[in-house]
This record gives sequence, structure tokens and C-alpha cells, in this order.
Amino acid sequence: MNGTQHIKRFGVLVMAAMLVVSGLAVAATVTTTVWQDGDDFSDWTLGTNASTTGDGGLELSDSASSSPYVNISNTEAVDKVRIETRNMSSGAEVRVYLETPLNTSADHVFNASQIDSNGTITIDVADSLHFSGDSPSNESWSGDLRVGMMEVSGDTTIESVSYLDSNTAPTADAGPNQTALQGDSVAFDGSGSTDSDGDTLSYSWDFDGDGTEDATGVSPTHSFSSTGTYTVELTVTDPDGASDTDTMTVTVEESTYEQTFDVTDANGSAVANATVDVTDDSTGTTVATLTTDDNGSAVATLADGNYSFDITADGFDSTNGSFAVSGAAQTHNVTLSPAHDITVNVVDSTGIAVENASVEFPDLNESATTDENGSAAFTGIAEGTHNVTVTGPDGDISVDDEIEVTENDTEFEVVLSEDTSGGGGWVGDNGDTTTYVFVGGGLLVVLLMFAALAGADP
Repeated sequence: MNGTQHIKRFGVLVMAAMLVVSGLAVAATVTTTVWQDGDDFSDWTLGTNASTTGDGGLELSDSASSSPYVNISNTEAVDKVRIETRNMSSGAEVRVYLETPLNTSADHVFNASQIDSNGTITIDVADSLHFSGDSPSNESWSGDLRVGMMEVSGDTTIESVSYLDSNTAPTADAGPNQTALQGDSVAFDGSGSTDSDGDTLSYSWDFDGDGTEDATGVSPTHSFSSTGTYTVELTVTDPDGASDTDTMTVTVEESTYEQTFDVTDANGSAVANATVDVTDDSTGTTVATLTTDDNGSAVATLADGNYSFDITADGFDSTNGSFAVSGAAQTHNVTLSPAHDITVNVVDSTGIAVENASVEFPDLNESATTDENGSAAFTGIAEGTHNVTVTGPDGDISVDDEIEVTENDTEFEVVLSEDTSGGGGWVGDNGDTTTYVFVGGGLLVVLLMFAALAGADP
């Protein structure tokens, strides 16, 4: 015998390695150690000429027919066989032979110059040993495999015997992108993930992009408390440790609540076709322009915040107000006051129209100048009592008074007349019209309010 080789202990240890680049997984390699230093020889066939040493090692014969060997029972493809050595002398050579149940065999002789810095030699089953029939070139061997060793020369201690399986990584599928409301529960679905080896997969979800696991399982749920766009990552892993990742996005929008505007007139009847403009107070922008339906209702969907509204409708005075949205739907009841188109006619004491006289309603922020007919027209004046100021064209007199606009009182006359009787004033009523007379500043101003009653003759 040209050398002594010690083989100690048998066991099984599974390790996995995987490479993931930019979310793409490549096939993982699973290393199974069938024997390592310190194990016994229960799964070895020692051969007729082999014997164990006093320290539990094994002394090899230089005859392949009597060399010890171990059977590898494997259901996946074996790509390589790895032999780890210790204290291999510089001139030592070891022969490794592989046999299949079909009695095809190949061997490989290695020496100290071929091992790596860890004392390991890795033998490619297909390419280095050139199986024919059982395992085509550049492919792996599937099934039982017998690994034996014998000395050729020198001394070597064998530390371990391993084989490497090929394993196809799974494919992760995190599902389609989604849009959700703030605080709502989002259901995720990783059931589209696959594994070509048919392995059962484990699922790990990262919802916030911090790299830590937030949930497991095929179909977890999660809610997002803040608005924004979130990248959700799913990692699927097979039993051999090969994995793959996939991402999807969740766009989280503000939670919104229905704000209903019910618009009626003074009699409680619905006002259809009213325009409701809603403004976000924080930005000053109009966020909704609505039109009431036949029931006088219009609905805006708004997020939490402070808002203002302005409502206009033909035949009614505009109305505005403010409100706050705070996590709930609300109904805003708004009553519109009737409004009318009115005319103020300004004449002098002889009844001639006064052009360029100023007519102003201070409380309504409305003003107009009389035309060549002495008329000043106003639209949408709400029913009720309003202050009116009439100023002569030269600005030498200004008279303040109150007028009351009703459905039937929509036309008024102001008489500007010279007067030398001094200050004072009176009110007269002839049954059809009411006359307000003001004296001052050298002009006599007579305000006539015509009652535009049906059938009345002003």
C-alpha cells in the first residue's frame, strides 16, 4: 500500500446559496454533506481489504474493488461531487470513482496541486467524468450515485464528502398595482408566484420599504395611515433556500367623505339648478363646482379640512358660508332668499331724466350710474330692506334712505329738485305710490317708490 487515507464519520448537513441581482434570482446550489470528519461508517461499505484505524479513521486499499464507498440517494440533479482533504502530502494522489445503478462508472485522479486553499477538490459530474447514456454532457445526474475513493500514492486525510444539487429558483409575483384610501385595509395576493420544481414556497412581505418583514403568507392585508406611494416587496423562498423578489406599488389617497348640500327657498321648496362652488380654505382653490338636482341636492366628496361655499341660483340672492370636514359625512341645509331685478329712475322736479346720477346700495356693495334715460338697473337684489344713497351728477347732494324690495316692489324713482325752503322733509301716500321727500343742500330730492302691483297704474 503506497499511502494511508483516513475517512471519519458520516452525516447530513444541508446548506443553500443564492444570488439575487436587481430582484432577479438565479438557480441556487444546495450542498449536501454525506460524510464529514467525526461521523461513523454506518452508511459506508468498507470493502474486503479496508480496515479502520485506532482513531476511527479508515485505511484505504489501493484496489478499487475493495475500496470503501458511500451511496448517495438523491431525487434531484447532482451537478458536482466535492472532496475536502486535510494534510495531503505534496506527492499524494487520490482516485475518486463514481458509479451509477446502471453500472456506468468514471473516475478522477487528483493531487495536491489541484486542491484549493481550503483543501477542496470539486468534480463536475457531467463534464469532468464524461458520463455517457446516464447523464448527457453538460447536464447533471439524477438518482442514486456511488462515491468511492482509493489511494494512488502519498498520504491524505479526507475531511468530508459532499454533493451539489442544482435547484431552480422560484418566481415571485406580488400582484398588480393598487390604489387605496388612507386607513383602508389593502389585500395583497402572491398566489401568482411559481416554482418549477414544485416546491412549497414561503412568503415574506415588506410593506414600507425598510427591508424588514412585515407579514407572511400568500394573501396578507395591511392598511396605510399616511398618503403617498408605497413600494411593496414580496420575497418567495423554496425549501432549498432559493428565492426571488417582486414589487408592486400602492398609491394611498386621502380618505374622503360625502358632503351634501340641500338647497331650498324660504318656503322649504327645493331649488334645482343652483350652483354650489366649494373652496379649500388652506389653498384658496375651488375644489368642487356642483349643480343641485331636482331635489335641490348636490354632493361633494372631500377630505378632512376647512372649506367655504358659495351658492347662486336664478331668482335668488347668493349665499355663502363655511364648514369643516372631520372624518364624517355631513348634510348642509341652505335656504336662499328671493332676489329681483330692480330699476331706480332719477328725474329732476320737472320730470326730466337725470343722467350720470350715482345710485348705490352700500350694504350690497352694488352701485350704478344712470343712463340717458335717468335709469340705473340692478340684478339679483334680495328681498328685504336695503340702504340706498343717491348723489347728484355734480356731487353736490347725497341722500341716504332705506327701500324695501319685495316681489311686487321692484321699481323706484328719485326726484332731484332745487329747493329754497331750507331743511326738512315729509312723507306722502296717494294710495298707489309712496313719496319720500328730503330737503337739503339747495335741492329737493323726492324718492318715489312705485308699487308694481298687478293691474296698478303707476
